[in-house]
Amino acid sequence: MAITKEKAQRIAVEYAKTNFLNRERALLNVGYSPKYARAGTSAKLFSNALILSEIAKIQAKEEKKLDVTREKQLKRLKLAYDEAETSENPSAMVSAIREMNEMLGYHRDNAPNPEKEALRKRRTDTETARLRRLVRHRTGELAGESVEN
Repeated sequence: MAITKEKAQRIAVEYAKTNFLNRERALLNVGYSPKYARAGTSAKLFSNALILSEIAKIQAKEEKKLDVTREKQLKRLKLAYDEAETSENPSAMVSAIREMNEMLGYHRDNAPNPEKEALRKRRTDTETARLRRLVRHRTGELAGESVEN
């Protein structure tokens, strides 16, 4: 089912009400079933371009109100990292790096993934070739030609 702009806006608004922390609650408030909202498949819904766009609009408004920018937040994280490094706290250093990576989209799921893309292309190519064979076979049958498997 395609997501309308209005539904994307409603989902984004409900998600914002949870401080962008509870997708399940947002989906329940919009009217999705508890089963769907709790299932891992709801993550697919939150990767929808319309929903992401609406969430980004709300976040941009919030950032403007709070005078928070990605650049300022990254500078703060850099300061936290530097402090952790000075105090020789590797755990805090890793936490700061992890947060920076999250903000910059470097996590494995979000980052460009050549292996995943190559696998997807192979699957698509294999499926396309199979469908072409089936079409040729069926077209030949319909034309009354002798068709070999």
